[in-house]
Amino acid sequence: MNNPQPPKKRPDIKFYWILAATLSLLLLLTGIYHCSWKTPLREITEPHLLEDEKSVAVMNTHSCIVKGKTEQEDLVSVCEVIPSIQLELKYASDDNFLKQKIYDDDNAYLRRGTAQKLKKVQDELEQYGYSLKIWDAYRTVEAQYKLWEICPDERFVADPYKGYSNHSRGAAVDVTLVHKDGKEFKMPSDFDEFGPHCDRDYSDVDSAAASNAMLLEKIMIGNGFSGLETEWWHFDDIDVKQYPVIINEVV
Repeated sequence: MNNPQPPKKRPDIKFYWILAATLSLLLLLTGIYHCSWKTPLREITEPHLLEDEKSVAVMNTHSCIVKGKTEQEDLVSVCEVIPSIQLELKYASDDNFLKQKIYDDDNAYLRRGTAQKLKKVQDELEQYGYSLKIWDAYRTVEAQYKLWEICPDERFVADPYKGYSNHSRGAAVDVTLVHKDGKEFKMPSDFDEFGPHCDRDYSDVDSAAASNAMLLEKIMIGNGFSGLETEWWHFDDIDVKQYPVIINEVV
């Protein structure tokens, strides 16, 4: 006698519905995750600043003084802090490697904290019969984009789409040494020459130029600045990262 076979168990429809719903949810979550990490093309091609990189400030169009969050962050006229300093802003004329005027203003501005450090440099240099001459100081973000538009070469100009120059923080300065009557001392190269003599390896320049550049470097570093290896004239305030990039709202 044959044993009766147990009836076949029918598939549980609820199980398949739950499985399908789970898979659908996983696909949806994967799509959301992917889209959240994808950077739109617009964000790559258009100028932008990270929120923690910028400092929105109000600029007075007559004096160009920017009010910072603290007194040390104020953007001030360098000549008001250091009356004896000499100016020759290269980008306020066409006497630069671009052969174009970039700045509308030929005054020099720095953060108050940076200018105060530079005053200590000037006071010390005057003891030796020297004076500072500024070639470049604060640079607006608009000017940085203009420089990049004219010369999109990272060897010469900081790419503003990757990160701004410390000049746009108001805490970097390009300087040289001059006599009190304005005559320049011999230095390793001209400003923005971008040749083999521009770096801080002074072994390939004559002794007088090397001595002057090393004196400038020593006194700048001794008063709170750091030098850029590729440009003997460029110095950053060692506290530069405390000063955000300045975005101006003209009033």
